[in-house]
Amino acid sequence: MAPFQQPGPDNARAGDAAFRACCADKDAAQQGDRRVPESTLLAFALVGGWPGALVARHVFRHKTRKQPFRTAFWVTVIVHCSVLAVVVYGVPVRWTGS
Repeated sequence: MAPFQQPGPDNARAGDAAFRACCADKDAAQQGDRRVPESTLLAFALVGGWPGALVARHVFRHKTRKQPFRTAFWVTVIVHCSVLAVVVYGVPVRWTGS
């Protein structure tokens, strides 16, 4: 699955995978087992699974207080949605740097 594509079955699978990864991480946290790395959870979000991760955060009350993760998660959502808008709507991106 290529990141930053139009919504479709691959994004639904990524959302499902993100939801399941958050569920597994929450279970591991409660059992004292090995956790799912945050980088893995963020990678799922970046490739289109952020809706599933967002639902999992609310359902399991998981990763709702850890500020570095929350910030990184919302950055991945903004990046994903911004690139998706460019792809879908053809919004030009202009570099104003030197």
